[in-house]
Amino acid sequence: MEAWLHTCDWFFAAHWTRKIFAYNEVPRRNVSAVMTRMSDIGEDQLLVTESQRAEEAARESENRFRLLADTAPVLIWQSGLDKLCTYFNKPWLDFTGRSLEQELGNGWAEGVHPDDFRRCLDTYTQSFDRREEFKMEYRLRHHDGEYRWVFDIGVPRSNRDGAFEGYMGSVVDITERRLAEDRERHVWETLDLVTKQMAAAVTRCSRDFRYLWANQAYADWLQRPLNEVVGHSILEVFGNNAFEELLPHFNRVLTGEKVHYEQETTFRGIGKRWISATYSPTLDANGVANGWVAVVLDITERKRAEEARFRHAAIVESSEDAIISKNLDAIIVSWNAGAERIFGYTESEAVGQPITILVPPELRDEENTILEKLRAGGRIEHYETTRVTKAGRKIDVSLIISPIKDSNAKLVGFCKLAHDITERKRAERALRETNDTLETQTGVLRSQEELLKIFVKNVPAGVAMFDPEMRYLEVSDRWCTDYGVDAAQVLGRSHYELFPDVPDRWKQVHRRALEGYTLQAEEDRWDRQGGFATWVRWEVRPWKTPSGSVGGILIFAEDITHRKQMEEALSGMSRKLIESQEQERARIGRELHDDINQRLAMLAVELEQLQDNPSEASNRVQELRKEITEISNDVQALSHELHSSKLEYLGVVEGIKSWCKEFSERQRMEIDFKNEVSSTLPFEVGLCLFRVIQEALHNAQKHSGVRRIDVQLAEHSNEVHLTVRDSGKGFDIEVAQRGRGLGLTSMQERVRLVNGTISIESKPTDGTIIHVRVPVELGHESQRVAG
Repeated sequence: MEAWLHTCDWFFAAHWTRKIFAYNEVPRRNVSAVMTRMSDIGEDQLLVTESQRAEEAARESENRFRLLADTAPVLIWQSGLDKLCTYFNKPWLDFTGRSLEQELGNGWAEGVHPDDFRRCLDTYTQSFDRREEFKMEYRLRHHDGEYRWVFDIGVPRSNRDGAFEGYMGSVVDITERRLAEDRERHVWETLDLVTKQMAAAVTRCSRDFRYLWANQAYADWLQRPLNEVVGHSILEVFGNNAFEELLPHFNRVLTGEKVHYEQETTFRGIGKRWISATYSPTLDANGVANGWVAVVLDITERKRAEEARFRHAAIVESSEDAIISKNLDAIIVSWNAGAERIFGYTESEAVGQPITILVPPELRDEENTILEKLRAGGRIEHYETTRVTKAGRKIDVSLIISPIKDSNAKLVGFCKLAHDITERKRAERALRETNDTLETQTGVLRSQEELLKIFVKNVPAGVAMFDPEMRYLEVSDRWCTDYGVDAAQVLGRSHYELFPDVPDRWKQVHRRALEGYTLQAEEDRWDRQGGFATWVRWEVRPWKTPSGSVGGILIFAEDITHRKQMEEALSGMSRKLIESQEQERARIGRELHDDINQRLAMLAVELEQLQDNPSEASNRVQELRKEITEISNDVQALSHELHSSKLEYLGVVEGIKSWCKEFSERQRMEIDFKNEVSSTLPFEVGLCLFRVIQEALHNAQKHSGVRRIDVQLAEHSNEVHLTVRDSGKGFDIEVAQRGRGLGLTSMQERVRLVNGTISIESKPTDGTIIHVRVPVELGHESQRVAG
């Protein structure tokens, strides 16, 4: 724009300079022609007559020149061979408010701004000496006393014979253009200052898909120098694939519509990235979109964190062990399906209760000791104790308890894994009782070895009996099951022949046991042939003959591979829970800081522009009010995505209906919500249905390609039914389940936790139907209900 205005000023001034200059030559050519004729005629009288006529013609031509110059829409001046000005037209004198006599010679220079005087004079004298055309901008004092910017073009003038006679120039007032340039430069400087320290990538693009401006964060995100972005086309920077994928959003914003979307796209140079982008159209003087301002956030890590969070949640929910988290006050805050299976409490019954509901009264002091150790920074490893179920039955458990810390290493709670070892303890007690029996009946029984074999055969644990040469004498059924062998085929065979991958350290243990020692390990890793590992809890002790000599060894082994996998999952889960919490906080912080704050900054820039142009305030108030309302709505939508309080205050059905309406308005989609549920729904069921609807509508908005979705709630025979239907692109369910996303898994897990079922019907090009059925006692009020 600045260059175009400058070009217009130059063309306008140059056009009038050459036009007046050409017209000023007319009287000189007429006089020359007349003088030539007089010399040819040679008669004195005729010479006098023709001379008079020529002078009159010259005066008439000069008058016409003056009239044209005085009516020209530019300021015109003329100088002679001595560089002094000999003429100024009426617009010049009207502009300066001075007389012709005051301006002639060097008088005009008195009106030049002191800061511009030397530059202006040097340009004029140097061009004059070289007989060159010149152009310059300087400030000239207006008749009201204010200095105004002018653009001056001077050209050499010559007579018919080509002899130099001085200069003629034209001047145009460019003050408004300079002010416009200053305002535009101030706006860009302000925008650059506001966005320079922001993590958000911000750019401005033109209607022909070129970058007009970008902040450093935008260039850093693209991993390019800033000069390889600004001035280049979006196609060149993004690459063809990304440009084609995002072109529909570009076209939408060029219709004047504000656009927001989240999308995964492959960009040239940085690969596949998830972005959250907001496009705001920029308008020309006629209100037509001539480009847009884009605020782009890279949300790839947030999306990966969401996937990891769902994946780890699925691991926790599928664990057979109880995984429980509690706060510093020992109040339960999370409860998985394994905990419900072991202790009998449902999640809604356990969450919010003190952990002591699981502790027998006689062991309360033990629990306090554990809490003190944990609060001091300690960790509980494989602690065996007793806990009580909802039904009052006592069970044996092995506990692993780890501290949970926030990003500042501050202790915020504890995570507990409880493994039910009741059956193992029962087997150990049976073994002890048998050993006691063997010891007391040694004098009675003639063959302790036979009795021991009977015990080994029938004990409900993994036990094997060996002779001094490590040949099998007897094995339990559990041993055969755990290690995939047949008792009839192993008896009499060498243990090392049957399992050639037995580590040397275990062979050393066997030798020590044959020397009379009893050895044990709570957990030991066995690297098997084939590249897989087995974890074993074992005890090796000698058995003795009636004479008291060592007859061989007994090996008690328990396969704890699954438990170790759960412990590793728990360890990773604790870390991922912290990372997920921090990533969620970071996501909320980025949304508030880089999106909401950026839009507030842009609003501040617009208000500052209004300060410079107060006359536009009344026209812009409604637009600014609309922008403020949009920001408020987006903040409210963000809070509803995190926690929809309307489910509690309006009830499940009304809360879901309200959220669907907000989603419809925010995404500019049509959501046809129908409700046929008149009974009261438990809050837990309502929350499950709400999260399924959220996931389904977000997926449909991103992938279906349609702008209408049907959502229906209904009740039939003590069941509540949810149906979400669209007629869009559809997808291959098997391919989706094998992919990295956890959307389908999260919906299935949520429905499973309320004892419901979910079915998904979809094929490419045939749309998608999600149907959820949850059994519920309609009308029955639980601890928290909504209708």
